[in-house]
Amino acid sequence: MPASLFKRDMIPGRMNQLAVTIGKTGTFKGRCAEFCGVDHNRMVFYVAVVPGAEYDRFVGGRTRPAGLGAAGRAG
Repeated sequence: MPASLFKRDMIPGRMNQLAVTIGKTGTFKGRCAEFCGVDHNRMVFYVAVVPGAEYDRFVGGRTRPAGLGAAGRAG
């Protein structure tokens, strides 16, 4: 996310985690930061920043994806 000055490499088959502090709620656009191949320009994503209580409700209804261990690694 350019506005947060943060970059993380994504590795297929591995779940990444990150922690950033964003001072306001809203939806923020991110995009792939390196030329990575075909359709690079289409690799965009959005991050929704919501109040803590709303996030807690969302997380409370989730389960760990099948096949991921405690460290977030597939396999």
